[in-house]
Amino acid sequence: MLRHATFWNSLAGVLILAIVSATPIMMSSIMDRGYEVAKLALANPLAFLALASILMAGGWREQGSTSGEARVATLCFLAFLLLAGISTVLSAHPAVAFFGGYFRREGLLAWTVYAAFFIAVLRWTQGRSQAGVVEVVEVLLLASVIPATYAIQQRLGLDFFFVGNRDPGRPNGTLGNPVFLGAYFAMLLPITAVRCWLGRRRLAELALWLPIVLLQATGLLISQSRGPLLALVVGSGLLAVLAAGFRRSRGTFVTIGVMLATVVAVLVLINANATAQRMARDLPVLGRLIYNLEGSQPGTLTSLASRSTAARLGIWKAATDTYMEAPTSAKLIGFGPESASTHYYPYLPDEVMQVDGYWQSNSYDRFHADTLDITLNYGIFGWLAYFGIFSAVFAAAARALFGVGGRWLYLAFALIPVAVAAIAAGLARFVGLPSTMVPAAGIGIGGGWLLLFLAFSWRASRNGLPESLRSRPAMWALLAALTSSLLVFWIDVQVNIPTLTSRLISFGIAALVLALASALQNPASDESPVVATTPSWAVVFPIIAACASFLPAVALDASMRAQETDRWWLSGISIGLLLAFGALHAWMRCAADSNRQAHLMRWTTIVTGFAATYAILHWLLVPNVGPLIDPQNVARLTGIAGIGGLFILLISIATAATAWRQARTTAESLIPTRSMVVALPAFVLAGLAGFFALTALKADIGSTVGSWAASKQPEVSDRILLATIRAMPHERHYQRQRTFDLLARAMEEVKRSSSPENFPKIRGLLDQAEDQARESLRRFPADPWIVLAVANVMQIRALPAIRPIAPENGQNAALEADELFARAYKIFPNQPLLLRNWAQLRFNEGDNWGAFRLLDRMEDTIPNEVEPYAERVIMAKQINDMDTVNETIERARQRLDESGIQRLLAVAGIQQK
Repeated sequence: MLRHATFWNSLAGVLILAIVSATPIMMSSIMDRGYEVAKLALANPLAFLALASILMAGGWREQGSTSGEARVATLCFLAFLLLAGISTVLSAHPAVAFFGGYFRREGLLAWTVYAAFFIAVLRWTQGRSQAGVVEVVEVLLLASVIPATYAIQQRLGLDFFFVGNRDPGRPNGTLGNPVFLGAYFAMLLPITAVRCWLGRRRLAELALWLPIVLLQATGLLISQSRGPLLALVVGSGLLAVLAAGFRRSRGTFVTIGVMLATVVAVLVLINANATAQRMARDLPVLGRLIYNLEGSQPGTLTSLASRSTAARLGIWKAATDTYMEAPTSAKLIGFGPESASTHYYPYLPDEVMQVDGYWQSNSYDRFHADTLDITLNYGIFGWLAYFGIFSAVFAAAARALFGVGGRWLYLAFALIPVAVAAIAAGLARFVGLPSTMVPAAGIGIGGGWLLLFLAFSWRASRNGLPESLRSRPAMWALLAALTSSLLVFWIDVQVNIPTLTSRLISFGIAALVLALASALQNPASDESPVVATTPSWAVVFPIIAACASFLPAVALDASMRAQETDRWWLSGISIGLLLAFGALHAWMRCAADSNRQAHLMRWTTIVTGFAATYAILHWLLVPNVGPLIDPQNVARLTGIAGIGGLFILLISIATAATAWRQARTTAESLIPTRSMVVALPAFVLAGLAGFFALTALKADIGSTVGSWAASKQPEVSDRILLATIRAMPHERHYQRQRTFDLLARAMEEVKRSSSPENFPKIRGLLDQAEDQARESLRRFPADPWIVLAVANVMQIRALPAIRPIAPENGQNAALEADELFARAYKIFPNQPLLLRNWAQLRFNEGDNWGAFRLLDRMEDTIPNEVEPYAERVIMAKQINDMDTVNETIERARQRLDESGIQRLLAVAGIQQK
């Protein structure tokens, strides 16, 4: 079996279906990063294994013919990986650049996964005409039922998955953020709409795809995400333009223009007219399209959206300044994957701090603009390679959709978007928004591609399309939908953050565009049916992912349990709905078969059997945790967090083995040794990716379990965190967590008793905290948060409450703390927490003037927050400076809202008159 291409071809296809359908759903409630880490633990090893299977099945050159655009896109991707590898080696922290940052995990490893998945999808679908593309597309669309249904449940208050600090008005679904959820649905909607249109003459197909369109549209609207919504408008415009060219309907162009003009007019009206703004600001979706930072009430849709926009403007300015001040090497090859954000601290404007507020404890790790992120992390050379991938894909789509050709097509899809980008950037500067020049350029590139498709469609509406294209409308329409979906992704990420899910799906769609474009240009490739004739039970993958994500992963003690976890049975709504849609899809696929009922029964048995088997296994593995924490809980929870992905892998292998047995022929030759040698590196990468994924799961679960044990079992918590740090020494978050846990314990001891008898215990905790903080500083000397952590340790050593016990040590600690605060200030000069702590140190050391000057800077940074005024009032009261107290309160009255004034007066001990 392992020496036959049939098995490996089948395995590659099944793994691709598993990745596109299960990755958007996979998540875990027992990890701080339960969305991204759970998804990468599934997708990373499976993507490499899919590539290895493709190489085993036929090697690099024997897997079907490759179009010129596909070769260009693949070469650009490989060039990007090469540049990213160089950038990783030369980065300040190669381990972080390789594995990725704490929140996104999009380092060199992730980009290698994207490339592997792109090549695997491209090679597997090429040579299969429309059938292979349709199979991937339909499973991708069916899987969206679970994220959409779950998002609706969240909006209706039927949540069963605990997430802290979630906005009840904006569901985050299985993607972890309303913006990411909206981007996911925006990408899929053009494809689902076309799939619905293709089945409009068959009631069963319409009954399947129309509800899915409605679910996706509802999910997008209730996410209230502006970027995805506006990107969908552009993508829908492209789809309508392409349809107009195919149907030779020139009047449609006028309709499209009127609709787009109406959208622009509404946006201008609700932002420029006070009456329209008052009417729109409390409405869902529309309220978030208004920018009015000063005139909106705090907490409203408009206020929250305006603060988000202001933060983006500030971040874009900081990113632009960082690039302009970067050394030449960084401008060319970047700071390294996931590394640029550590260089922008000195350039962050006060406006960003004002939006984030006083309690910000982490900095932005992304710039909310893909063009900025790619350019700063991978350099201008890396961005050109990245741009080349999309240009080649869109050029392939244009060639196939309109029958155009020639080398000029490559130049058109490269140069015209760049020219439009330059115009867009110039316009942004002209209207007084220089910080938006780079995002505007990114959007302009998408606009350039849209203009090219518009020109080709206009010509087609006059001259018509070649008969070879008009005779295959289903294939043509599907290619148009995939192209529009890819443009939606490009536009959205120019103002938002792409995730593992959206990147994977976008590169999968790019590969499908190339494969379908190649098939559409091949006259020998007949129009295959839109619906295949054999039932598929690949829908089991999203169902298993949902069970792994939604079923409780831990039986917590009652004192630790979140309310939502008691309602896990509500997950049956989304899973049951997908089962119903999957059954209808299976019935539809075998509609031409006389033995339809037997096929449907077999499908039901397989899907429900696998789902039930996993559910039973899951419940058997659920560990009991609490009230006391056992360090072994980390291993048990890691096992249940990874069992879903392992179960999906085993199903994939069993499916491929079954396909091989059914198609086995004595004439099939064995796989040559050359193919095995070529595939070996991909197998090694798959194994390493699995190991790294397991390590990431264990580390993040260790962080969670350590926080559970921190209050009642601090020693157990510390042992767990030490093991977590050893597993991922390059991850600074876990080191900060342990440092501040130790500091918190030390402060509790100080508050309990600062007597000489208790001092050894306080000193022991501070010694451990200092050792951990200095080790972090050794690894990350330019990270202001790490420098601040060491300064905090020394600041506590210098506290007046414990200084009499060791006065010389306290004085030395105060001097070093002051130097460390100054060092952190030089890196991050407007961080409010840093300014407050430094001011407290100066005040405790008797430097009242220096303390108040730091609080002046803190007021400038966050003038609308109560903390800088409250801190000044506290210090002034301690030195009986009532004039300063009164002046501070009067100044605060002009800047704070009523609730802030009441809090400040309570601090001052003054009643409101």
